[in-house]
Amino acid sequence: MASDPPERPTRATARSLTFWQQRLYEGGLILSLLLFYLIGNQQTGLGLFPAAPPLLAFLFLAIFTLLSWFRLSVAITLFPITFPFYLPYYQKVIEIGHSKLSFSLAEITLGILFGIAIIQVLLYKENRNLATLRLLWERIKPFLLPTLLFLFAACMSLTTALQKHYATVDLRKEVLFPLLYAILALLFLRTRQDLKRLLLALSGIGLCIAVMGIIQFTFFKETMVREAEGFRIHTVYGNANSIGLLLDYTLPLLLAWLFSKKNTWLARLSLLVCCVLMLIALYLTQSLGAWLAIGVALLFCGACALPNRKALLICAIAFGAALALLLLIYHQALLSYVFERHNSHIGVGTAEKRIYLWQTAWNMIRDHFWFGVGLDNWLCHYSRNSICELPTYHYWILRDPLTGKLTGLSDEPTLSHPHNVFLHVWVSMGIFGLLAFLGLLVQFFRTFIRGLLAVHKTRDIELRWQLVGVAGAMLAAMTQGLIDSAFLEQDLSYCFWTLIVAMGILFVFARGRLIQPATA
Repeated sequence: MASDPPERPTRATARSLTFWQQRLYEGGLILSLLLFYLIGNQQTGLGLFPAAPPLLAFLFLAIFTLLSWFRLSVAITLFPITFPFYLPYYQKVIEIGHSKLSFSLAEITLGILFGIAIIQVLLYKENRNLATLRLLWERIKPFLLPTLLFLFAACMSLTTALQKHYATVDLRKEVLFPLLYAILALLFLRTRQDLKRLLLALSGIGLCIAVMGIIQFTFFKETMVREAEGFRIHTVYGNANSIGLLLDYTLPLLLAWLFSKKNTWLARLSLLVCCVLMLIALYLTQSLGAWLAIGVALLFCGACALPNRKALLICAIAFGAALALLLLIYHQALLSYVFERHNSHIGVGTAEKRIYLWQTAWNMIRDHFWFGVGLDNWLCHYSRNSICELPTYHYWILRDPLTGKLTGLSDEPTLSHPHNVFLHVWVSMGIFGLLAFLGLLVQFFRTFIRGLLAVHKTRDIELRWQLVGVAGAMLAAMTQGLIDSAFLEQDLSYCFWTLIVAMGILFVFARGRLIQPATA
């Protein structure tokens, strides 16, 4: 009746309201950032209202900034959706007077988030009290020394760079900015919901690129380059291998959730559909390295799903026997498939080219052992090319030193890295950079094992599979990194440090430590 007192909201109703409020904030942040990026953006060919006044786009950027102020942790967790859009033809052009400045979506977003974070740290004591600093220390402690050494090596590599402008830009985009984002995430992501949203955003952008690839293959084949094995998707990237590397960092997160026993049938079905879409895109990349990497991640997740060590041992023996039998029967066909893929006009495949490329990198490393040749300075020493035209000695091997036959490297004078993540780090940043990178990986998997042991005692299923997914993603990325570049690219650097951050936060949660977020 009208005279009855208003019904008091139940706890379930309050939770439901909070849930939908969070979804509205997330949707508002994503939509406002997307509209800012698309309105008036003539770079991509996908821009909305290309003749619209710039102020209209900045109106949506102001809305994004306002929403980020009230939900900074949410904005930080959604930041991974900006990772892929960094190449020059996907940047946002901002006109200031008669000047035009181009920025990637990640640079613009990170600048806003960092500015808000600085103001909130100064205004609110909750963001700088002892408990917050202690939590930050516990999260960063396992990775602090190798991170500092990595930063030192990156800065020192500037001293040896022939093209210091290239090296400085790469230092900013691939080292400093990703580290800055890592600090923001470590400081402001304080609940398990924050962490879950971060991992969903990272896997979500992988799904988005996968769907774009399927659409490109189905409806826009004319935008693709036909190769010996057929059409290969590339979407917002320059080549298909970059999609494979992004899927390395993202697909294992969903695979781990799919293995989780805590999922409802509806959640499991949704995850299965997402995984299938990403696997279809993975196939369309025709990237053998990405296929191998995801296969390793799938085996890793499957091994972690086994109930005990005895089952793991039995499955490992069975798999090893099956693999040995397969290699024994089909070894000739497999070798032909690997070494004859993507053959050039002289009959040299990409696998054989990589061997000469690694020899080239090793020769370069021997002459620049301590500090490398500098970030993004590989091409200055690798070959004669129009990107870095310097009168210096070039290391590329044009003919096999033993047989004298052509190596095929002359067909690709602008290869921008040695197609091995460890050689890439070493040749760019020297031995200290390599040691720091190896130290980060050792600490990462050491922290994973310690976290896994901690959640085994508490039987926290969700936390366990988040640990497995993050570790599986890093394992997949480093697997493909053995034959490709899995780190020193802008999007891949962000992905790498996001996984480092996630592992640090997961380890603290596994030990039962969390604090409530400060409110703006």
